[in-house]
Amino acid sequence: MHSDIRRGLDMLRAAGQFEPAHPEIPPNARAAFLFGEVRAAADEIYTMSNTQDASRGRFRSAASERQFIAAKMRGLMRQVARVAKVLDRQEYPGAREKLMVPRSNGYSALLTRASVYLETLPAIKSAFIERGMPADFDVRLQAMIEEFKAATTRRTNGLYTQVGSTAGMKARLREAVRAVRELDVILSLLLQEHPALYASWKSASHIERVPRRSDKSTTDSDSAVVTVTNSSSQGIGAVDLDVIAPDTASPPESPC
Repeated sequence: MHSDIRRGLDMLRAAGQFEPAHPEIPPNARAAFLFGEVRAAADEIYTMSNTQDASRGRFRSAASERQFIAAKMRGLMRQVARVAKVLDRQEYPGAREKLMVPRSNGYSALLTRASVYLETLPAIKSAFIERGMPADFDVRLQAMIEEFKAATTRRTNGLYTQVGSTAGMKARLREAVRAVRELDVILSLLLQEHPALYASWKSASHIERVPRRSDKSTTDSDSAVVTVTNSSSQGIGAVDLDVIAPDTASPPESPC
């Protein structure tokens, strides 16, 4: 979960629990509805964060699996290439050139050359078996290709689900922030004679975030506190949720 979303979720949990923790708040139907919306949003965002974490795990697992399969594929192809080098060029024309291991470490080049192997081998497979290759070496290569493609699909699906969960959390957080902003207006009127209680609400409904380096006003402080206010240019309204980047930070996948 992105740090901005995490801090927003912490605020929603605190704001949502403010009503049941303070029964002395004067009754108001709209406020009760909004408090329910805030609590529901917090639960939904938490559920989406669990989905995101699971998707990130699938992404990383599939990426590691692709790396492992590619290494095995390259090893088998090297064995085939070594045999191809000792075959008679006139008897097996083009075999050495077609059965070379690609110099590129990229997966695309490896899969393309593996397909060339499978197209070339049927007519000359017996020569490789005669020189020590196992009888099913081409079948094993085909299986590795299919396993790699399946791992790629799992990796892609994991990434899409992860990105989708992040987008869903951002959208739901924006909706909940609007509810909190409206709640602040209502409570500022209901609690005019209870300044201490309103101050507690203000504390519960703020979002803390690490200041940007460009924020000159906060360069000397460890954190910035953003609170809900009635002004559209301050408070939670000033939290730029649109710049929250998708939480897709995963370790780079080595090619092979």
